[in-house]
Parts: sequence; C-alpha cells; structure tokens
Amino acid sequence: MIDRTQPLQSEQHFRKYPASRFAEEWLIEAMSGTKGERQSPLPLYITREKLTAAIAEVRQFCAFVEDQRNKW
Repeated sequence: MIDRTQPLQSEQHFRKYPASRFAEEWLIEAMSGTKGERQSPLPLYITREKLTAAIAEVRQFCAFVEDQRNKW
C-alpha cells in the first residue's frame, strides 16, 4: 500500500517476503515471534539508499540473465 502516509506491506507481499528489504531491521527483529518468524505485515521505509541498492541488484540480475541468454 504505497498510497498512504506510511506504506505497509500487503498480506500477500508479507506472505511472500516476511522480511522485506524496505522494512527497518530493528522492526523486523522486534516483530518476530518466538521462532523468529514475522507475525504481521511491517511498515515500509523506502529510502534513497535502499531503493538505489534494489535497483543495482535488479540491474545485476538482468545482466546475468542476458549473459546466460547470449550463451545459448
């Protein structure tokens, strides 16, 4: 839900990514249950640094896929 003042993971996103890269690490730890599992969706904090790192990783993955495709 990115159209809110404080974005929050959707239930579907939470089930797929219980520890989102855009959640604060301290909040992930604080919201973990006794077995270390996340119990509920977390607020998301999209900072310039986190977004830039995510974009860099996507570009790296795309370069890998392209390299594999070119080997065929």
